[in-house]
Amino acid sequence: MSAPGRPKHESSLGEAVAQRPEGSSVSAPGRPKHESSLGEAVAQRPEGSSVSAPGRPKHESSLGEAVAQRPEGSSVIGEADLHERSEVRDGMRITWNAPIRMTDGAVLRADVYRPLDEDQRCPVILSHGVYAKGLTYDQGYPMQWQKMIADHPEILEGSTNRYQAWEVTDPERWVPHGYAVVRVDSRGAGWSEGLLDPMSPQETEDICETIAWAARQPWSTGAVGVLGISYYAVMGWRAATRRPPGLKAIIAWEGFMDLYRDSSRHGGILSEFAKRWAEIQAVTVQYGLGSRAKTNPHTGESIAGPVDLSDEELARNRRDLYLQSVERALDGEWWRARSADPAEVAVPFLSCANWGGMGIHPRGNFSGFTGAPIADKWLEVHGDTHWSLFSAPYGLQLQKRFFDHFLKGLDNDWREQPRVLLNVRHADGRFEPRAEGEWPLARTCWTDYYLDAASGALDGLPSGRCATASPREDSHLGRPGALDGLPSGRCATSSPREDSRLGRPGALVPERPAPAHATYRGLGDGLVFRTAPLAEAIEITGPVAARLYIASDTVDADLFLTVQVFDPQGRELTFQGALDPNTPIAMGWLRASHRRLDPERSQPWQPYHPHDREEPLTPGEIVMLDIEILPTCVVLPAGWSVGLSVRGCDYEYQGEIADFGQQFYYATRGTGGMTHGEPADRPAAVFDNTITLYTGGDTASYLRLPVIPPRA
Repeated sequence: MSAPGRPKHESSLGEAVAQRPEGSSVSAPGRPKHESSLGEAVAQRPEGSSVSAPGRPKHESSLGEAVAQRPEGSSVIGEADLHERSEVRDGMRITWNAPIRMTDGAVLRADVYRPLDEDQRCPVILSHGVYAKGLTYDQGYPMQWQKMIADHPEILEGSTNRYQAWEVTDPERWVPHGYAVVRVDSRGAGWSEGLLDPMSPQETEDICETIAWAARQPWSTGAVGVLGISYYAVMGWRAATRRPPGLKAIIAWEGFMDLYRDSSRHGGILSEFAKRWAEIQAVTVQYGLGSRAKTNPHTGESIAGPVDLSDEELARNRRDLYLQSVERALDGEWWRARSADPAEVAVPFLSCANWGGMGIHPRGNFSGFTGAPIADKWLEVHGDTHWSLFSAPYGLQLQKRFFDHFLKGLDNDWREQPRVLLNVRHADGRFEPRAEGEWPLARTCWTDYYLDAASGALDGLPSGRCATASPREDSHLGRPGALDGLPSGRCATSSPREDSRLGRPGALVPERPAPAHATYRGLGDGLVFRTAPLAEAIEITGPVAARLYIASDTVDADLFLTVQVFDPQGRELTFQGALDPNTPIAMGWLRASHRRLDPERSQPWQPYHPHDREEPLTPGEIVMLDIEILPTCVVLPAGWSVGLSVRGCDYEYQGEIADFGQQFYYATRGTGGMTHGEPADRPAAVFDNTITLYTGGDTASYLRLPVIPPRA
């Protein structure tokens, strides 16, 4: 067992030399094999490569006047590039800091890992993002690394793990398999010069150019796939809408598509995640930090470029995504230019979602699958942390089978892969893999559970088997279409009604409770509604929605909805989510002034809000809100109950918090860093309000859940 950055047999340099694989080279830990001194490095460098002292600013090189006269922080690429060099180590031929010149003249840098045979041409696995290609996993993300190897120790087998880095694949898993791995630093991050402007349209242009560059290299077959988690997956989605030369397929492992709806403004409410994220993960690796940043153990150089820029220069060279989001409360061109449209995705893809990633990624993974108008698309959904299964054998096997088929052209078993693979979550923590043919599931019984403000009850769970609705299959979109007619069967005590808001028949629903209402403070604990204990086991899998009738004593109201489950003793069950170890079953949000629907894009199970105008409330006047709640999956035994929390501020888990949840910087008592407390977006004069929730009669508020009957 070894930590990344150190070969597992390297307890001393002597042991490392004695035990190294035949044909490999060895250097002192953290030092390139030929760089025991600068003189030795120059003497041993490959023909045509250049070596500079680790961490040395490039303006101190022998380029002299030419370097002194160029703009501060920019690069010069000559026949002998100052910073690019190649070496052989750990069974791979590695090129550090390969320069890629963009059409506007900026130079981005990439590390390239490929097989030893100089004549071997390989398909390319590419990642392009802001997290600094030279920052090793254990250096930059020690808590995540330790949790991952504790939960999945098998990750340590079959690789030295010294090249493991955050949210990208391990080249030692791919190079022996006949692939080249290319890691590109985004403009302004790591070793790539320029303006650090996360999620900007320029980044889309840049990844398209780096893909084209990788496709035309002499060691490339011309087939490129994009692979990575989160930021890297987002970049893959965006490239897939442009289809640059060479891009053949992508794997989007937990990656959003819509910057506004998926990650930044939940139901129109500003998420504070980008503020935390920039401070922890982006500003810390900005190009120009130079000697103030961490050191790449493989090259001995800074992870954040070979120049030291002043704090003032660094500030001028970056844009603050969070502040830009604060300034733009409504959707529009700025947001669209930073999002990927599923309808424009034009390459085969595997979309991998996390049931517990609410507030950032899964909405994009699901909408990418349902919205892309192509046949070669697959959806996989899992649990666990944001990072672990990607690197575990489970994820690697999926990834290799997919890319072997689409990048190598192998006639393997990928075509037998189920169109949808769900890891079905059980209350006892088990995940059971199950093949499905579409999303949402065609046999879903959309069942409405009515809120009763008088009793706090949530009524509507069928006491017997729920009859299957009969949706039409829209095979072009790979999902069920709208419910075209009333289901042929009946849930217990239910009667169909017309969902006039969406202009189509709704789900089967139970009898409505008598009219009632309850009030709560917008910044208080809110209200919780619960079902009676279940008479039998139930599976809830799919998108969730709610309709609430509310009034506010101010001109607006923010609604925070959380679907909860409770054991027979009344204790809430949470799961390890993508980021938070106490993640509830499902969440949804809506700002009441953004309540207007787009009827063409709404479904009975997923309302769609254009967020393009504000419609203030009249204090005291009742309004109807249709609220999207993100997809979920859970199988509950008899005796458990389902709850819905309705409040005006973030959910907070009230149970005991384990050590990881107390220490991890994105663990925020259930929300995974996706909190919503920005005063500029939520002034107390408006949102520290009194909200009245109406239930029953003509204001029958309800929760719509996707109940899955057993297969016949």
